[in-house]
Amino acid sequence: MGDDNCKGVKLDKNYFIDKIVNKLNIEKIESNVEYNYFIEDFNFKLMYLLQHKKEKLGIHIIHQFTSGTSGQKAISFFLKKFQQTHFPVLLIFIEDRIKCGPRASFEAVNMVITNKYGCYIDYNSNEKKIRMGEDILIEKIRYLLKI
Repeated sequence: MGDDNCKGVKLDKNYFIDKIVNKLNIEKIESNVEYNYFIEDFNFKLMYLLQHKKEKLGIHIIHQFTSGTSGQKAISFFLKKFQQTHFPVLLIFIEDRIKCGPRASFEAVNMVITNKYGCYIDYNSNEKKIRMGEDILIEKIRYLLKI
């Protein structure tokens, strides 16, 4: 499958995360939250911050519907960074494997799947629904938020 199949494929991250949050009845969600480290050069913006009671969970989404390694390089960077945060941050890596074919290497996908701060999703971009990985994503969010 070539990049021609993926022209115009986009991910509406807000729609994606709203569907997950609604399934879990999470109390609070914020977007573009500044995460501050002790050393200012490490600061970055979290895409989403979920909260349940007093527990917080950051969410960062990487999607790859085109070929290339930038997303794969970012996976390693973010997973290492998320091990240093004050509260858990979950990396969600999303591909549309049917329409666009596999974009990430086996090693990159394995890195996400085997990390407690990572989750891999195969997403149907046409129907805006998850083909594979939703159960694992929901269980990781429950675990990290102590629901």
